[in-house]
Amino acid sequence: MRILFVILSTSFLVYSCHPSLLNNSWDFDGFETTFLDTLVVSSSKSEDSEKDLPFQKSAPKVVDLIHTQLSLSFDWDLQMVIGQANLTLRPYYYPLYQIEIDAIDFSLDSVAVWNNCSPVNFQYSYDGSQLKIKPHKVVHPNDTIEITIHYRATPTSDENHQSNGDDKGLYFILEDPLTNRRKEIWTLGETQWSAKWFPTINQPNEKATQSIYLTIDTAFTSISNGVLKESQFHNDGTKTDHWELDIPHSPYLTSITIGQYDRQKDTTGPIELEFFVQPGYKNDVPSIFGRVTEMINFFSDTFQYPFPWPNYKQIIVQDFVSGAMENTTAVIFGDFIQGHKNEINGIGNDAIVAHELVHHWFGNLVTCENWANITLNEGFANYGEAMWIGHFHGKEAGEYHRYINAQEYFQDAYLSGPIPVVSHHYSDPEKLFNTHTYNKGGAILHMLRTYLGDRGFFDGVSLYLKNNEFSNTEMAHLRLALEEVSGIDLQQFFEQWFYQPGHPRISYESEYDSINGTFNLQISQEHAFQQKFQAPFSFPIKMGYVIQGSYKEYEIFMTQENEQISIALPSPPEFVIIDPQLNLLAEYTVNYSFSEWEKLLSLPVNMGWKIRSMETLLLSTEDGYKEKTIRWGLQNASPTLRELALHAIENSNWSGLEDTLFKISELDQSAVIRAVAWRVLKDLSIKKDSKYLFDRLSKENNPKVIAEIIQTISLQSSGLKEMYWIDSFENHTESVIIEALGKIYKQWKAVDKLSFFENHLYTIQEIHSTNFYESYLFLFPERGLLKLYEIAKDSRNSRLRKYSATFAIHSLAKVWKNIEPHVQSEGKILLEKILSTENDRTLVDLYFAFK
Repeated sequence: MRILFVILSTSFLVYSCHPSLLNNSWDFDGFETTFLDTLVVSSSKSEDSEKDLPFQKSAPKVVDLIHTQLSLSFDWDLQMVIGQANLTLRPYYYPLYQIEIDAIDFSLDSVAVWNNCSPVNFQYSYDGSQLKIKPHKVVHPNDTIEITIHYRATPTSDENHQSNGDDKGLYFILEDPLTNRRKEIWTLGETQWSAKWFPTINQPNEKATQSIYLTIDTAFTSISNGVLKESQFHNDGTKTDHWELDIPHSPYLTSITIGQYDRQKDTTGPIELEFFVQPGYKNDVPSIFGRVTEMINFFSDTFQYPFPWPNYKQIIVQDFVSGAMENTTAVIFGDFIQGHKNEINGIGNDAIVAHELVHHWFGNLVTCENWANITLNEGFANYGEAMWIGHFHGKEAGEYHRYINAQEYFQDAYLSGPIPVVSHHYSDPEKLFNTHTYNKGGAILHMLRTYLGDRGFFDGVSLYLKNNEFSNTEMAHLRLALEEVSGIDLQQFFEQWFYQPGHPRISYESEYDSINGTFNLQISQEHAFQQKFQAPFSFPIKMGYVIQGSYKEYEIFMTQENEQISIALPSPPEFVIIDPQLNLLAEYTVNYSFSEWEKLLSLPVNMGWKIRSMETLLLSTEDGYKEKTIRWGLQNASPTLRELALHAIENSNWSGLEDTLFKISELDQSAVIRAVAWRVLKDLSIKKDSKYLFDRLSKENNPKVIAEIIQTISLQSSGLKEMYWIDSFENHTESVIIEALGKIYKQWKAVDKLSFFENHLYTIQEIHSTNFYESYLFLFPERGLLKLYEIAKDSRNSRLRKYSATFAIHSLAKVWKNIEPHVQSEGKILLEKILSTENDRTLVDLYFAFK
């Protein structure tokens, strides 16, 4: 599904049983994630207990939608879709007495029905959400019904009701010079919102081909599913674009996008690729979207199923209410992924691009039968991210990605309570898009892969795709395909991991019997949420150990709460670790000494264990472990571990590495690491002469690093007069530099910079807006309150921009000291107005923390 932003502060934290040095905003080689990975999904909390919720069955297949033809034009002033829909249908199995079509908040102009090309007498009724058609004669299973509906739809007309902001189906973005917006239309159909802009059978277990005719101004570009067959130009300055998708897919994946874009095409790979970005970013397409051709080849080979669609288009739109959406052949991304080539480094957007691409096999080719099985879509897309990152960026990068995903799941499970990955008990399908269906689902797939082996897993996955192509599935289809290939009964595995909540906590005790030459190990498991009614989890797990200087692994199959094994060994093992590759979704209780944690760093174990080891050692006050770990981390090949070591210096004020830090700030290949090194130097007040600083500034082209250097120079300056050159940086378009300038002007109380701040209130990217808005409000509290209140209340603004404005007002009203009483009082009044009138359910939940 789409990627949902989480801006709730607790959702930035990585759950751990021990203190963490990971920053809330974690940089990984070029992509600062203020959201959880490629997805920031909703919390699982907000549903009642499962037993109190209704059981949701798959929608019955009464009538089969064969083809949808839409002819659409648009009234921008009324934000109206003017449409003609021609639906071709057949009875699914039984004779039909009534046909029900989903159409939400339409004005119907006319309805006509044909049976096998002959007009049909009928009656119809419409209740605002469903059109019910009753032919005078029964429709038999071999009959073909065609329904023509002329209608008008205004998807945004109900914006005053409380919603989650994602349920309008089709969105008009209106031109607004103040906010730098251009006219644009885009759609978001998942879960049940396609019926807000065209009549359909609005269920995931329906699939149909489609033809879409879009009449638009010739200045605009249209993008939709499938292939652009032709464009007809008219004398009134409009054109009609005809889009055709002759392969069936589900209605929630139907999409249109209309606007003005910079466009690039790539025909060098197995399929045609097209990229549509906002004006000014055409030359940055390779950096924004990275290695799509390589990804298509990798996943086609891995899944043993060629990319199944005629082309692949990726579009960046304004004000997208989610992160991204996998519309068939026409993926839409929010503009948060957009940046100039010197802003995007390392992994960049690879995770989110891979996620949406994987959906074209899992979700679009094979679609979940009902929303309860959404992990068949999202779990595979989540795991696909880690697969690609591990393949292209290295094993440790892929391990890190899996590790962070697991920590996010653990965090949510403890904050909100565990729920099954697959559950038919829910009141709102939107609640099913959470870290259980995404992160835990992806982790379970990795467990299956390690259990069955690469060959057994991917042969089974390939069979699953081939058996169910262009159709719908539930979890049993995947299990049966994996069983057919491997010959292993997976019923218990699927029951425990997919259908029951929670995960195990694992601990162990060991001793060496020198008389018999055996190493005795007892591994214990308990349910993480003390759900004693559940049987113990059954799973294979490996023990890693070092014997006489050599590292070895031994596999154990757990079936009981306590599993005891004995291994003949010539001497006691020097080190023991359970699940060294973190293949199991579990928490581990260990009682290592600091020397053992240090030993772990030298072993071939999962990146997650190394992170945990470093975090533990960096908190040590004994025997120089902290200093040794910092030096080890700074020299490590992994940018993740280098960054962790840098943050340890920053957080501890431990000095003595000035020369090393300056060397890293100059020479490290990762721009993120260079930026963090400068941040540490700045925070530790380690000074360099001006000539050196300006020399580094002139040689650096990455905006993250530039932002840190100019802030370092500012801290070493006596005032803005000395920094006369800073005005030239106001011409930069990179938001990270604009954010840094805001901090500098706040530092020097630059009250003459009002126009600078107000010129960027809407142009600064949302993920950089929070600090910028706070700097603005600090310098201009009375004027700033009113401006930020306007931003927070304007429904045209993105969710994250509204949140940033509200967060700044909350800071002034309830956190900051030394604020004029009348200004603080006004801030409290405006904050309460925002909190009490917000209709977006997601923001309402987030604003609860401000009350």
